[in-house]
Amino acid sequence: MMRKIARIFGVVPQTSSKNIAALRAWAELGHAWAQYSLGRAYWKGEEIDEDKREAEHWYRLAAEQGHTKAQLFLGVAYDNGEGVTMDKREAARWWRMAAEQGVAEAQTKLGDTYYFGERSDSGKRSAGDKREGVRWYRKAAAQGHMQAQTHLGFAYCYGIGVIMDKSEAYIWWSIAKVNGNRRAAKFLHENNWRKHLSKNEICSAQKEAAARLEEIENRKE
Repeated sequence: MMRKIARIFGVVPQTSSKNIAALRAWAELGHAWAQYSLGRAYWKGEEIDEDKREAEHWYRLAAEQGHTKAQLFLGVAYDNGEGVTMDKREAARWWRMAAEQGVAEAQTKLGDTYYFGERSDSGKRSAGDKREGVRWYRKAAAQGHMQAQTHLGFAYCYGIGVIMDKSEAYIWWSIAKVNGNRRAAKFLHENNWRKHLSKNEICSAQKEAAARLEEIENRKE
């Protein structure tokens, strides 16, 4: 990853140490892409010793410049208490920044925060806002995020945060299944809720799922 970035910006590293040194030079000049990449290297221990605190430092610098992936992973750091003191509200704050810029993963995580309730550092959850959670799931699902699609199917199946609609549940779980979500595939074939749909309704839902999936794929191109 870092070698590819370095080549794009005219730096061709010959060794791992030079690779990191070149990336650090770009990062220290204030380039957000380099700050994020250096943070990622520290986070994952790629070509350098793993150091979550150092990763958080570089993520923050990039995030404060509006780098969406840095905002996403800084939120993850706060959510898990890795490299920083655990702070669920701070995690949600960074996820919102990325979500508002269209990052599907951040939209899903923010959706979880609203739908299931904000967690305190002790693990307890607030009441949450189901409708707001669904709103963010919908944004992420439209971009092809299979976890958001699965959660959206759950919301429609049980009418939590939205008006109950078994056909919509079938549609979103069908789409998530195609995208590889095993939970959606399991939910899709459970008979205790499928029995509420007629054969014609299932047929219509399958056609709608195919149409939406095509729209999602076309949007990615």
